[in-house]
Amino acid sequence: MGSVREPRHSISDPERVAVVWQLVSANNRELARSSDIFDDFQDAVIAATEVKDYVVSHGEIVSVSDDRQGAYGWYLNVLGHPAVTCSRWYGAERERRDAMMLAVRSLPEANIASGARQYVDLPERQKFYV
Repeated sequence: MGSVREPRHSISDPERVAVVWQLVSANNRELARSSDIFDDFQDAVIAATEVKDYVVSHGEIVSVSDDRQGAYGWYLNVLGHPAVTCSRWYGAERERRDAMMLAVRSLPEANIASGARQYVDLPERQKFYV
C-alpha cells in the first residue's frame, strides 16, 4: 500500500489514468484523500480498504506546517507508508487538529463506493480559487 514506485506513464501522456480516493462527509465535503495516485480504480479500492482496516492499529499521524505561509497540514502513515493526506492546508493549528481528528475517526467507519466519478480539468479562465 502506498509504496514508492516508478511512474508507469509520463505526465504528458494524454491517455494516462490517474485515480485517487477521497474520504468525504455526508454533505460531500472532502475530509482527506489518498497520498498515492493509482493506475486504476481497483488499486485505489484496495488501498482505501487497507487504510480503513489498519488506521487504528497501524496509523501514525504526522503534522506538517509551512511557517512562511502560516499554513498547517497533516498526513497519515499506515503500515509505515504515507497513505492519507489532508484535503487542504489550514490557516490555524486548531483547524488542522480538528480536521485531522475528524478524518482519523471517520476512516474506520467509511463506506467504500463501488464506482468512481471522473475529474474534469477546467480551462484556466473557468477555475475558481478560494
